[in-house]
Amino acid sequence: MKHQDTLLTQWLAEEQAAHMLGWDFSHIHGRYQEEEDLPWDYKASLRRSLFPSARILDMDTGGGEFLLSLHHPCRLISATEAYPPNAALCRQTLTPLGIDFHEAEGNGPLPFPSETFDLVLNRHGDYLPQEVFRVLKPGGIFLTQQVGAENDRELVSLLLNPVPPLPFPAQYLLLPAYFHSHFRTEISGHRQTVHSPRTVFRRAKQAAQAVRVVWADTQP
Repeated sequence: MKHQDTLLTQWLAEEQAAHMLGWDFSHIHGRYQEEEDLPWDYKASLRRSLFPSARILDMDTGGGEFLLSLHHPCRLISATEAYPPNAALCRQTLTPLGIDFHEAEGNGPLPFPSETFDLVLNRHGDYLPQEVFRVLKPGGIFLTQQVGAENDRELVSLLLNPVPPLPFPAQYLLLPAYFHSHFRTEISGHRQTVHSPRTVFRRAKQAAQAVRVVWADTQP
């Protein structure tokens, strides 16, 4: 009985700690792994594309935790977030630093002038290809990492029997027709059944030309 009471106390404390804002998982630090077995390194890819004077936009920034870890000059950073509690957090933490923050949905118009950014970042957020293209400078890069249809299927198979169908069976990162008409593509495939793809789009100097694409294909 004492053991059960101890477990209940721990679980209640865990429940309170898990009421988080932004993208901060510090309350379970050391107890989980994130992106350690992916065939790419999102942050390393970003670093290769980042230069000191780059204007960058982070879409669906959460609480700005990843963005701030880049230590890029705040005056060159813009960010968007749509979830109201996270947006409120961004106004408290990012705006005082001089970061240009806007509460905005990723799948709608972006509140920025055309050809503003050298680099647009999007980790697991919605986006409109046309809007991303519009706000990128000629030669700019869009770096995105998305959650695929088969994300965490190994975990699901351990916890649920029978295993349910894929909740979003069409959720693979396929290049929209818009990218084919506005970007030059160079595709290298890496088959991955659980994790999501990483995509780099480079905006061409003319819309009729297009961009370099590197991506990992999660389709079976």
